[in-house]
Amino acid sequence: MSELDERAEELVAEYIAAREAGEGGRFEDWIADEPDGLRAVAGQLFDQVREVLGGLAPLPQAESGWRYRIGSELGRGGNGRVLDVFDSTLARHLAMKVLVTDGEHGDGRRRRARFLAEARLAGRLQHPGIVAVHDLGRTPQGEDFFTMPRVQGRTLAELLTLAAEGDPEWTRARLVDVLVRVAETLAYAHSSGVVHRDVKPANIMVGSFGETYLLDWGLASVDGESIDDDEVAAPLELDAALTGRGDLLGTPAYMAPEQAIGRARDAGPAADVYALGATLFEILTGQPPYGAGLDGLATLKRIRAGPPPPPIDEVAPETPAELAAICARAIAREPGDRYGGAAEFASDLRAFLEGRVVSAYESGGLAELRKWIRRNRGLAVALGAVVLAVLGGIAAAVSLRAQERARALRFLDLQLVAEAKESARGLWSIDAPDLSPARAWLAEAEQLRARTERHRAELETLERTAESRRERRRGIDDERWTFADRDARWRHEKLDELVRALERFAAPGGALDRVASLTSRVERTWPEALTQDAAGWERFRRHWEAEFDDFGPAPGNLLGLTPLGVDPDSGLFEFAVTGSGELPAGPGARPRAGDAIVLALVPGGSFEFGLDAADDPFALGNEGEPRTVELAPYLLGRTELSRGQWARLVRSQPVPDSTALWPQAELSYRQAIDVLREWGLALPTEAQWERAAELGIDRAAIERLDLAQRLARADALLRPLSAIDARAPDLAGFRDLLGNLAEMCADPFLTGPAPDLRPGDGLALAGPRNPQVPERYPVRGGHYGLVVLSQPSQTIALARPETRLVATTAERAERYGVRVCRSLSRPLTSR
Repeated sequence: MSELDERAEELVAEYIAAREAGEGGRFEDWIADEPDGLRAVAGQLFDQVREVLGGLAPLPQAESGWRYRIGSELGRGGNGRVLDVFDSTLARHLAMKVLVTDGEHGDGRRRRARFLAEARLAGRLQHPGIVAVHDLGRTPQGEDFFTMPRVQGRTLAELLTLAAEGDPEWTRARLVDVLVRVAETLAYAHSSGVVHRDVKPANIMVGSFGETYLLDWGLASVDGESIDDDEVAAPLELDAALTGRGDLLGTPAYMAPEQAIGRARDAGPAADVYALGATLFEILTGQPPYGAGLDGLATLKRIRAGPPPPPIDEVAPETPAELAAICARAIAREPGDRYGGAAEFASDLRAFLEGRVVSAYESGGLAELRKWIRRNRGLAVALGAVVLAVLGGIAAAVSLRAQERARALRFLDLQLVAEAKESARGLWSIDAPDLSPARAWLAEAEQLRARTERHRAELETLERTAESRRERRRGIDDERWTFADRDARWRHEKLDELVRALERFAAPGGALDRVASLTSRVERTWPEALTQDAAGWERFRRHWEAEFDDFGPAPGNLLGLTPLGVDPDSGLFEFAVTGSGELPAGPGARPRAGDAIVLALVPGGSFEFGLDAADDPFALGNEGEPRTVELAPYLLGRTELSRGQWARLVRSQPVPDSTALWPQAELSYRQAIDVLREWGLALPTEAQWERAAELGIDRAAIERLDLAQRLARADALLRPLSAIDARAPDLAGFRDLLGNLAEMCADPFLTGPAPDLRPGDGLALAGPRNPQVPERYPVRGGHYGLVVLSQPSQTIALARPETRLVATTAERAERYGVRVCRSLSRPLTSR
C-alpha cells in the first residue's frame, strides 16, 4: 500500500470518527486543504465506504456539555413527545421521551408522577418485548426525560390497515402471531405484579426484523397500586382511538367493562386479557368489539349498558371457529369468565397456529363428546363402555344403537389422532434409545388408521343427503356443503375434520410414517451401517486418542453416524448422518444436492463465552456477559440444514436439485427440535455455536483491518441469501456460521444477570435470578435480512460471533435456519 493510500485511509477514518462524535461537515470540506492527488484518492475511497454504509446522514447538534444531541421529533402522544437523539458518550442513536409541560395537559404534578413511574417501571421489567430504559433525568431546559432504544417499524394499528388493503405480507396468521408475542410479554409483566391497562394496536410495535414490543406503560399499575386509582370518569371529548389527556384509565375501544364503569382498582390482569381479546377481535373483523367510528363517550355508553359485542361469526362469518371461541372467552364481560391469564390466552392462540387442540373451542374432541353426553344422558353409561372399548382395545359387547356408537367413535378418534400426534414427539431419543414405547405407539396408531375407511364411507353417505354445495369464498378447502338440518351440518363438519386428520396422520411424512421409519432406522439401518466401515471407525479411534485423549476414551461406535475422516484443511474429523442422503465425496468436500448431513468434531476445553460490552466500541448490548465455560467435544453441522436434507429427514417429496442446496427456513423451534430428535440430533447451545464460530475466524487479522476493510467484510457476510455451497468455508471448515440465515440455539431465553451454564454443553440454566421468558429462544450468526446500517459500529457488530437475536418458538421466519448438533457427553449405543 502506497503512502498516498495510507494517508487517504487515515483521512476517511478520521472523518467517520468525527461524524460519530457529532462533528465534521461535508467530506469535501474536510479534505479541502489536502493536495489534489490525495483529495482524489480519498474521495474515491470515501465513495466506496459511503456505499457500504448506505449513506451518512448529518448528526444533530445539542447543548454544549450535554451527552445527548437532539434531532428531529419522532412522534407525540398525550404524555410526551419522542425525539431522535445521539448519545455522544456511547456513540449510538436513541429515542428520548420528554414530558410535555404546556398548559393544555392538566395536572402537571400528576402527569410528572405518571411519566416518572413509566420510566422506572420500564427499567424494572427486563423482557425482549418491552423497550428498555437507559437513562432518566432532566434536560438543560429542565424538562423530564428518559431514553430508550430507537424502535423502527410499524404499529399493529398500521399493520391492520395494510392487511385490510390486501397486503399479502400481513396475513391473519402473521397478525395472530404478533398478538401471541404481546400476550407473552404481558404474561411476564403480570408475573412481576404489573398490569399494563392500555393494551391496544397503537401501543404494539413490530420492528424491522420481526421483533414485537408493547409500548407506553404510563397507565400501568404495580402490585395493584397506581397514582391513578381514584380516577374513574372519562372526559366527554375523549376519542375512541387515543388515550386522552384527562383521567380515563385506558382506551374505550379496548377497555374492559370493569374499567369502563370506573372500578380502577379491579382492573387487574383480566383487564389486559380483555384488551388482548379486543385486539384479536379487530384482527379478525377489521373493527373493535363495539364498532368503528364511535367516539370515546359513545363507546363507554355501549360498554356500560351491558349488551356484549356481536358474535364474530356474525361480523366475519369466515373466521375459524377456534379463533372465534378464543376471542369470545377473552372479551367475556365478567373477569372470572375470561382466560386465567395472558399466558393461557397465548397458549390457545399458539395451539391454533400449530393445529393443536384449542381449549376455548367447545366443538372439538372431548369437549364435543361432553356436549353430546349432556344431550343424551340416557346413553351416558353405555357410552362410557364404548370409551373403554376404544381406548383400551377391549372387545366388549355394548348394547348401543349403531348410529350413536359411530357418533361416539368419531369424537374419540378425533381426540385420539390429536393425542397420537402429540405423543409421537417424545417416543425416542439418542440418549434413551429404547424402542418399546415406539412399538406400542405404532400398534395403537395402526388400529386408528384402519378405521379411516369406515369414517370416509359415513362421510360420503352423509354428503349424498346434502341440498347443495358451493365454493368457499376464502377457505383453503374447495367445497362447502349445505344441509337441511343443523345436526347434519354439524355431523358433516366433524366427519370431514376427522377424515382429513386421519389422512394427514397416515400420509408420507405424517406421524405414522415417521415413527415407522424411526423404528426401522434404529433397529436395522443404523446398526448395519456401524458394521460396514470398520476401517473408518478405527481411524476415528486413533484420531480421538491423538487429539482428545484428555477427555477419556473414544465414545465408541456412534449410532446413526458414518465416519468420513479428517478434513485436510481444518484438521477436524467429519461424520455423515446415516440415511440423511448420499455419502459426500470425502471429508472437506463441497456439498452436493443429494449429500447427507455432515458433522465435524469440535474440540472441547475451556472457552471464553460472551462479551464485555462496556469495553467494546462495537458492542450492541445484546451479546451476553462474559464468562468461562468448560465444553466437552461435540459434533456440529458443516453447513446450515438444506432444503433437500430437511425433505429427507421428514420423508416429504424430494426437492428439485435446483433448490436442494438452499438453506431450509420457515421452521418453528418445536418442529426443528422434534424432527432432529428422531435422527439423534439437536440444536447447538449458544456456547457450542459461539465456540465453533470463534474457531473459524482470525481475531488478530480482523483487529488489523481498518474501518473500511471491516465494513467491507461485514457487508460480504451480510449479503443476500445464497445456497449452502456458495460461500467458501471459514478457517474451521464451517460455512455460513456468520450470515445467510440466523441459526436457532437450544438454550431458553433468560433475563437477569449472566446465568449458570451446564458443564459439558454450556446450556444456560434458568433459576431464581434468571427466569425464563416463555416461548422465546436465542438465534445467532446474523442473517441476510439485516440491512447494513448507517452507523459503522453497528454494521461491524452484526457480523461478529457474539451478537444475539431473539425469536419466538412458534415463529416460522424466513430468515431463521437450523445447524444441527450432537453432544458426546456419554457413550451412545443401540438397544
